[in-house]
Amino acid sequence: MKNLFKRSAAVLIVALLISASVQKGNDNPIPNQEPPFKIKLSSFLTKPGEIKLSQMVENISYISLKTPEETPMDMVRNVYVKKKNIFVIDRSYSIFIFDKSGKFIRKINHAGRGPGEYSLLLFTYNEDKELIVIGTRGKVLFYDMNDKLINSININELFSSIEWLSNDLYVLKMINFRQEGDPSAMSTIVLNGNGEVITQHKYYVTEKPNESVKGFEVPRLFKCNEGVLVSEQYNDTTYLITKDCNRIPYLIFDYGEYKASRHEIEGPPPISVKGDMKHVLHVQTALCSKYVYIQFWYKGVQYFGIWDLLNKKAMKFPFEENFAGIEDDLDNGIPFVLPYDFNGTLLDLIYPQKLMQSTNKPRKGSDLEALSEVTRIDDNPIIRIFTVKQKIQF
Repeated sequence: MKNLFKRSAAVLIVALLISASVQKGNDNPIPNQEPPFKIKLSSFLTKPGEIKLSQMVENISYISLKTPEETPMDMVRNVYVKKKNIFVIDRSYSIFIFDKSGKFIRKINHAGRGPGEYSLLLFTYNEDKELIVIGTRGKVLFYDMNDKLINSININELFSSIEWLSNDLYVLKMINFRQEGDPSAMSTIVLNGNGEVITQHKYYVTEKPNESVKGFEVPRLFKCNEGVLVSEQYNDTTYLITKDCNRIPYLIFDYGEYKASRHEIEGPPPISVKGDMKHVLHVQTALCSKYVYIQFWYKGVQYFGIWDLLNKKAMKFPFEENFAGIEDDLDNGIPFVLPYDFNGTLLDLIYPQKLMQSTNKPRKGSDLEALSEVTRIDDNPIIRIFTVKQKIQF
């Protein structure tokens, strides 16, 4: 099956960005200043300040996902933490539904090619109507929380992801095989639950195709309080689709002298991963309150950092090894790897095998220590949740 979102030690890509996509709620306040906000990536390479996890996080909590023995969970591909429920998607395209404590509710699986079935699973959740919405090849399916098919609408164009916008509106990220500048090439479409197109946003129609482009990034959608953020391949600007369906520039990435040419981005692996390449590559970002979390590669080294939108300041996380992630200096647990998605709260997954084999012993008296004592190696992954401080002291 096709995995839209793969998680790797090198790159976080949605879909995706994907092996396990993790989302949290809709409580992501937009800064008071007017967008677009410019992010200078060179600031992360020219003696930026350093920040630890404990400077930005108030506390850590854990949720163990328990399923009956007769309902085993396969390798996890996506995790969505919402206001009332947790949704886990495994590689068999099954959807496991839990309450917020991790108690199992039910499993949904309609993988197939018949009516009401899906051969590809692009997930989103309408919290207003409590509908599970699945994008698949040529259609969008709507199920209620009791696994009843409510509606099915046909989509004539190919799309790579879907995200709930508000009320009964959804954003689709389109796949374009047309040449840039083609008036029929669409970036995003907003439609309602009946399949009626509300608005369309064109892709590279009025803009001149870039001669040099941002580091390769899979186009993605990201839910935030004010709407849906749209990241496009070969575009230094991330757009916001507002709840009234307008599309505005929101984040502009300034690569400066570290910008790679399209030839270097699209070249074979020896070009794109050379350790001596003097360009920023494979940029991945996510918005959390007034901070943007950033991960990228430069000269064969992986960088993790935060950009303060209001104060226009870059801070990076120190780490000893390329793939170690961010040190968990609150609970002394295994390193925290930037999640695929987050809104107001940071989340990642702890796999029992990694927890039990880790040389990092959890802080005595912590919830993680208690959890490690009762966790079996064949248990489901544990969701780790970081509550972010309202104001981070840089």
